[in-house]
Amino acid sequence: MPGRWDKDCPGDPVALAIGAFMNETAEECGHAVSPRDVNSGMCDRLADYVVDNVDGAKDVRLVDLMFPGITLESADKFEDTYPQIIHHVVEHGGKYHDAEVPCGVSIDDIKDLPVLKRFGWKGK
Repeated sequence: MPGRWDKDCPGDPVALAIGAFMNETAEECGHAVSPRDVNSGMCDRLADYVVDNVDGAKDVRLVDLMFPGITLESADKFEDTYPQIIHHVVEHGGKYHDAEVPCGVSIDDIKDLPVLKRFGWKGK
């Protein structure tokens, strides 16, 4: 139900696309999936889906934001220990979005992403 995903940001194209992804994923799995479930292993699929369906949306890995210039090889070493920083978000309209915050958080407030709060990251 798209209304659930964009209730705090009516008509937001990213929130609507996230809602559509969640509904399609639930159908594929045969059961509901939570936003946290998506953020714990399907975030790259969600980002790809949104980028494919929303003009101007961009897939961004948190590790690239937290450690500018990091190499893919170095980032891959982090994944086993710190999977949250490999997390993919969608950048659009001055905000970062993921399954837990479909309306997004300001680029200046990325520390407000629930996945980073669980990780304990306080920001730059």
